[in-house]
Amino acid sequence: MMNKESINRQAASWVVQLQSSDCQRSDQEACALWRAASPAHEQAFLKAQHLFGMLGERLPDDPMFAGSQQAPLRAVTSVPLPTPTLLIPAVIEIPAVLPQETAGSLLVAVPSPDHAARPVVGWQKMVMAACLCIGFALVAAGQWLFPDELVLESLSRQVQDVTLSDGSEIQLDADTRLIVRMENDRRVLELDRGRALFHVAHDANRPFLVIANGSRVEALGTVFQVARKGVETIVTLTEGDIVVTARTGEKVLNERLTPGEQLVVSESTGGGWQRIRVDTEVATSWAEGRHVFRNISLSELVSEVNRYASISVTLGSTELESMRISGSFDTGDSRAIAQAVALTLDLRVVDAVNSVILLPAL
Repeated sequence: MMNKESINRQAASWVVQLQSSDCQRSDQEACALWRAASPAHEQAFLKAQHLFGMLGERLPDDPMFAGSQQAPLRAVTSVPLPTPTLLIPAVIEIPAVLPQETAGSLLVAVPSPDHAARPVVGWQKMVMAACLCIGFALVAAGQWLFPDELVLESLSRQVQDVTLSDGSEIQLDADTRLIVRMENDRRVLELDRGRALFHVAHDANRPFLVIANGSRVEALGTVFQVARKGVETIVTLTEGDIVVTARTGEKVLNERLTPGEQLVVSESTGGGWQRIRVDTEVATSWAEGRHVFRNISLSELVSEVNRYASISVTLGSTELESMRISGSFDTGDSRAIAQAVALTLDLRVVDAVNSVILLPAL
């Protein structure tokens, strides 16, 4: 396994090569594969790219550095990744809006050709790579500080696992978007949509903060889940200790949860919150690839099942919506789930195009 210094050197080389005049599509594809091979590669690449921009602003006005100023970046292609370890695209902070193209692709950024600055050429590449390595050393020494920021987005119907640079592990539910900022005195994550399960690496000097719908969850080392569901934020604690802070209407909520507790905070007019005991196995079963239901309505079941299934389940009659059921099923197998529900509740199943329909018995 490569050490951090070696990974940083490789990241610096890739960034400089993508900015160079002899950059080929094969270089872009090789870089995409290298980035996708490990979260550590991706984070090192983004750091190197950020440092390249910072170095560009600081380079002297000298002919030897001509063309080394950072050009605006554009997305030239979405390079398909052959079953990468990390399927979540990393969104880079750049002036232009990147087109979100093929799912499961990694966007490769290169300088815009119509920019006035010339691309890095020849021996300048070695100079810039060396400067980037020095920049990495300064960051490590705390003399050049900037937060790492990543935007993580899981694909539709797929759960994704991510390991952060501090060792914390995150499981992103299907169709979830999370903004991550690893700062020097804290770790800040903003849940823009969806649901995520956090396994927090202990660091007493850097609190771990998750923000969703204006609610804030603070932890030092623990396992908890945060979900956004419409105007509600749902926080569930599995292990450890967390503090939830939120403002609902004119009230400020500051609640410390214990394992097995769930807090539901509403951002609707008037606000409000509810603190209850829950079965954490049920609440987090999606992270294990399972649906574990305990006395839920069929309308709730259908909504949850369809998050992961390419073949959707629909209810063919409104009278079925309030019927209740319990059970345990594999996620994604909607046909088997529909058949099991029909058998349990004496319903019938009709196949349709890209869906299965549950109907009352004849």
